Amino acid sequence: MKNLIKDTKKLAGWFFNGYLERDYSYLEKGIFERSFEENMRLNLVISSVDKAKMYGGLTTAVNMYDYLCGILDCDRRMIVTSDEVTDKVMAQYPEYCLQNADEDSEKRKVISNFCVENGKRKGLSVRAKDIFLATHWSTFYIISDVLAFQREKFQTDNHILYLIQDFEPGFYQWSTEYLLADSTYRAENTVAIFNSFNLKDYFKQLNYKFEYTVAFEPRLNQVLLQHLKLIDTMKRKKQVIVYGRPHVARNSFSIIVGALNRLIEKYQPGIEWEFLSIGGKHKDVKLSGGRVLKGCGKLTLEEYAKILAQSSVGISLMCSPHPSYPPLEMSTFGVVTITNSFLCKDLSEFNENIVSLDIVNFETVAEALHAAMSKYTETKRVSKKSKYLELDNQFVEVGTMIQKVIEK
Repeated sequence: MKNLIKDTKKLAGWFFNGYLERDYSYLEKGIFERSFEENMRLNLVISSVDKAKMYGGLTTAVNMYDYLCGILDCDRRMIVTSDEVTDKVMAQYPEYCLQNADEDSEKRKVISNFCVENGKRKGLSVRAKDIFLATHWSTFYIISDVLAFQREKFQTDNHILYLIQDFEPGFYQWSTEYLLADSTYRAENTVAIFNSFNLKDYFKQLNYKFEYTVAFEPRLNQVLLQHLKLIDTMKRKKQVIVYGRPHVARNSFSIIVGALNRLIEKYQPGIEWEFLSIGGKHKDVKLSGGRVLKGCGKLTLEEYAKILAQSSVGISLMCSPHPSYPPLEMSTFGVVTITNSFLCKDLSEFNENIVSLDIVNFETVAEALHAAMSKYTETKRVSKKSKYLELDNQFVEVGTMIQKVIEK
């Protein structure tokens, strides 16, 4: 109801003033306060640490943060910028203490709420040896002035670590948000950490320049890896799974729905074929011919692994240079997976189960679906020899780079 009232006020203001007033309070910068604690501390600046709300990107950020803290043997602070840290969230991190953002102490592992309250953020304590790891353009923007503060108060020349997991200006139309996101890629003293070499190459094509750059490749989630053996015993159903997130434009949900309708209208697949949508919460979608795309929402990793092992065909689109995790996961579990190429991205080389389309529209996706469904088989042998499945840590090169930067 609060959001409805807020949106109504915005629309009324638009009607009265002739322009839509946007709320940028989420970009408010807090006031930095000097701390005299001397230990080095790595600060994860992140929108939420609630594991119940985490998708691949936030999970990757926390995993990389844990790895870096381990090799640096430093104090830890997770600074949460958007999602209030509740007792329920703190219970997910029993080793951490909740600490006010403007306070400091000798505690080695803390979580601080740095959310906007009444249009403002509270102060943030800063040490001479604080290193900040931003995880999204907005978190970089919020924290970007900290280097100047450290230079003034401590005469240090630090760097901000910037985990870049997509080309985030592309999340918006050409607009204020686009320019704000773009500005974070042009700051000095930045260590850019790219999630995939595809993405790193894309930034190079666009001529962005960072003082230091490093990249890592995705690895299969450890829980999914433990359940990969399911593909040896489970029979495949005539089941199509789609990565369905209607609220995330880059996942192109409308193309998927349109392609399913074209498929049904043109090829009339047997009634035994089922269509499941996983990833984002939404109601069942009515398709042509009385068929249904069942909305399964966000699954546990165990549930997800079982569906992967049972499914024959998958669709996962990503209108960005990042490969995204679902096509890699689906294809690794033996699902013939339809996805899209992008500048600097062609996943067809990842394994034999990926069909990467250069031309993506309702018809091309429908044709690819029909071709994949026509090759249905109950069992399928899948190669388990891939760097994607290796147990060595994916962040080793990142850690080596960060250590060199800090030691300079």
